[in-house]
Amino acid sequence: MFLNIYSVGPMIIVRVPENGVPWRKIVQAAGRILQTHGFRSKDITSIDREGLENTAKLEAAFAGGPQYAAFLLYDFDISTGEFNLVRTHKQDC
Repeated sequence: MFLNIYSVGPMIIVRVPENGVPWRKIVQAAGRILQTHGFRSKDITSIDREGLENTAKLEAAFAGGPQYAAFLLYDFDISTGEFNLVRTHKQDC
């Protein structure tokens, strides 16, 4: 499942397993992402599920493709409860 994290900070898309991750852990880990970029958890305005029609493009982006170049891409590591950076964004998009 892909989620958009909307905030005053950078544009972020995260990939999380479909089941088994409590929502509070996702929100906590998302807050830690923002902290690494100089923002706070309370700067998150919403977290929305990305539409299923975009799944193929998102999978390609997470595999190293050029799609979603303006977004930071993160994967959720269920063993640590943290997001790991998959790809950074391009500043000029």
